[in-house]
Amino acid sequence: MNLQFEAIEEDGDDDFLVLSEDIRAAEAQEIRGISSNQRDGYNSDLKTAENHFEKFLITMHTFNSSKYPAHYSAAEFSDSLFISDVLDRFATYLIDVAALKKCNSALGYLSKIKTKIMKDHKTEQLFGDGKWYRDIRTKVKQKYLSMCHKNGTALVDHAPPMTETDQLIMGKLLVARNTRESDQDRGILILQKQTIGRVSETSRLKYTNIKMCKLSNRIRKVSCFVFTITRLKTGLQHSINIFLHAYSWVLCPVHAIATIIATCNNPSVEIFPNIPEGSEASYVNRLLEDLFQSWQSSIGSEGAQQLTKELTSHSGRSGGAQDASDHKDVQIQWIIPRGIFLIIITT
Repeated sequence: MNLQFEAIEEDGDDDFLVLSEDIRAAEAQEIRGISSNQRDGYNSDLKTAENHFEKFLITMHTFNSSKYPAHYSAAEFSDSLFISDVLDRFATYLIDVAALKKCNSALGYLSKIKTKIMKDHKTEQLFGDGKWYRDIRTKVKQKYLSMCHKNGTALVDHAPPMTETDQLIMGKLLVARNTRESDQDRGILILQKQTIGRVSETSRLKYTNIKMCKLSNRIRKVSCFVFTITRLKTGLQHSINIFLHAYSWVLCPVHAIATIIATCNNPSVEIFPNIPEGSEASYVNRLLEDLFQSWQSSIGSEGAQQLTKELTSHSGRSGGAQDASDHKDVQIQWIIPRGIFLIIITT
């Protein structure tokens, strides 16, 4: 499939009419600040943080009603010494009373309340040079590290990396299902690992992000796909080369894309129109769980090849980074722009 889009030239009068319509449409609705448009996941986490903070304030008000308000208001939180005292105690509440199991959750909720206070006052001066706040975060991490040392647990749960054997098992299961959806599912699992990308980034790829290219050296010429991918969390857009798989068509990204094109029902610029925007990780998590259950109930689960348990939407990304870092001809600095900093450091 070769999708091409040409710009339609309009004369100046038409452009002016379109612009005027756009202006009238804009006047009919509020124009929000760009920083106010938060993703749904952030808003959900903020609401949870605010609920914890509200319960904390009620507890503190019961303990000392003359010092601590029962509910949050910007007017009450206008003194830096009071704010530092409250956030310090809120950190203890999250660990000992709310009993949050993960350090990142406690740090995240603490950060969201700090940001809320700062935005309400439209200034960072209440936090001075930020040293006292950084000290609180350091002590939170030390507290969780102490608990991990005592319990023999990990500070952060990393998703198990998806191996090539995992992909081969799941790829065969998806090919056997022989549906348009299973073709797209095989494609997203393969491309996420190939691009070493977050599923929210890889699943939004369009055909216009792909072009064919021939690479050559003194020995031979090689054809490949060139993908332009946008790394939203790292603020990077760049091109990467995707090649034919050396020995397996089931694992081949080029074969996967060609299959999607050949079997698609409604042609679209979207490669993965079946994956709902905003729920990409949930979609892949459900897919991986379903494939594991299918494999486990099949005769193949008793064979020599084993499918890794509890794969998640992060597993393709970590598996791709692991494969790349294990290759003798791949340098770490080539992998870092893909946004796999933690995996590179810890493997």
